[in-house]
Amino acid sequence: SAVAGAPGLRAAKVDGLIESLYSGARVSVTAEMQGPLNEALGVVQNSPLGGLMGDALAKTHGSGVADYCFKLAFPIAAVDKATVRGTVSLGGNDVQITPETPRLERARGVIGFSETGVTVQGVQARALGGDVRIDGGLNVNLAKGAPSGLRIQGTASAEGLRQATELGFPSRLAQYASGAAGYAATLGLRSGGVDVAVTSTLVGMGLNLPAPFAKVPDATLPLRLELTGRTAADAPTQRPQDQLVLEVGNLLQLLYVRDVSGPEPRVLRGAIGVGLAQDETAPLASEGVVA
Repeated sequence: SAVAGAPGLRAAKVDGLIESLYSGARVSVTAEMQGPLNEALGVVQNSPLGGLMGDALAKTHGSGVADYCFKLAFPIAAVDKATVRGTVSLGGNDVQITPETPRLERARGVIGFSETGVTVQGVQARALGGDVRIDGGLNVNLAKGAPSGLRIQGTASAEGLRQATELGFPSRLAQYASGAAGYAATLGLRSGGVDVAVTSTLVGMGLNLPAPFAKVPDATLPLRLELTGRTAADAPTQRPQDQLVLEVGNLLQLLYVRDVSGPEPRVLRGAIGVGLAQDETAPLASEGVVA
């Protein structure tokens, strides 16, 4: 049978049970399903779990077919105390968590979920032209500040970065790069989106640029990229904003504050610094971008 609002999802097996009918009756439903990953994401987003996660995954998209198992249980007298446990088995799906993050291709592994969050252990995929492994968890109880984050280890190639145009400036910089380098990243939930932090030594990747930006593949050049949410200065309008920071050794520091209320991020103000001292930062303009 099909699921309402998701015609491609098919239930292969559904069982229901009512326990303690005359004393604190409790209903439990277990189901095994299969269908398009993107439709399943839509079901999650339109369920109470989507609200609990602060709509952080509202822009997540997936392709391909996946398998799903879940168990839903709740007291008849208090349906707001429902609990859910389940898994999503990926068998080579493509997933993009936000429009600004790279697409995970041919993802394989099992994702666990409940009313408290999502767990990932040993999911493997391809991204940025190299292999990637994802572990960790995302806790939906953002109000309590519980630890929440996915740990990502991977390798990025210059060609893979060039193709990842959703990254913006790093993708354009890769036009002058060659080779491949390892990286580590974390991804955490926040209300309305995700926070991303990426670090790399860039060992293995060369940069064909004029001095002092040129780099041979064996050299170390620390890179840090962070994308975090921030409170808008014009709080009454409640326009969501984020802050993008890119640091490449002491050679380059780029900082943008962006309005992300529309379909595409719009830079509100920023700063670009070149050749800064170790304890120096580029001053952020009140409006526009300064260099």
